[in-house]
Amino acid sequence: MILTTRSYFFKSTFAGLLASLLFLGFVVIGYPILLLPFCAYMLILTWIRCRCVYASESFTDYAGLFLYFNLSIAPMIAAGVIAATVHDQWPATTGIAASLSPFLLIGAGYLLLRSQPPKPEVFRIRADRVEVTRVPPQSSKWAGLIGGFAALGGAALAKGEHAGLLIAGSAVLIGLYMLFYYRHAISGLRWLKQQERSGKRYTFANIEDIRQWRTQSWAANLFVYLGNALGRGKER
Repeated sequence: MILTTRSYFFKSTFAGLLASLLFLGFVVIGYPILLLPFCAYMLILTWIRCRCVYASESFTDYAGLFLYFNLSIAPMIAAGVIAATVHDQWPATTGIAASLSPFLLIGAGYLLLRSQPPKPEVFRIRADRVEVTRVPPQSSKWAGLIGGFAALGGAALAKGEHAGLLIAGSAVLIGLYMLFYYRHAISGLRWLKQQERSGKRYTFANIEDIRQWRTQSWAANLFVYLGNALGRGKER
């Protein structure tokens, strides 16, 4: 489920940012026309990550980012492998469409699961604090997968498009499994956001720990300082 331990709060979200840069970078290398949208995407994603991790006390903001990274890494891997495999064999339009198709599939699955009734046992709310009640093992499920797919992607380049497409298809299957794994968290997060639209605000069950971590993080202190400086500049 959605974890707010120190490792996930800082390190795993940063790893998701790097994975986005790596695998979507393969798509841009194959199709340079996507460079500007890619740069804009990375800037926006970096800003959202910094705001959620270093400043915001909203559980729903962080939970949305957590789910985004965990659900998007598999289609990013698939997109990178497809682009690296077919960019010099297929027409550019076809290759770009094929590279982006995993996102459409996972996105459609996400919208379907988001509309399902939430399970009440996923989140426990106490005094506007959200506690996750179903916690998976602490080990990162993505570290080995990312390294393995990176190595397989290199092998795909050497062996041709069929191997690459097979690897991409495997990544998509993993993405579908991740949708199933987080299905209750997806519908539960939608319910929390609906409650917030009526005026409620939800924060972390361990908000004191998060505040302490932030005071010990130079990156968090720098982000807050820059935010305050920009705010003062706008007031002048």
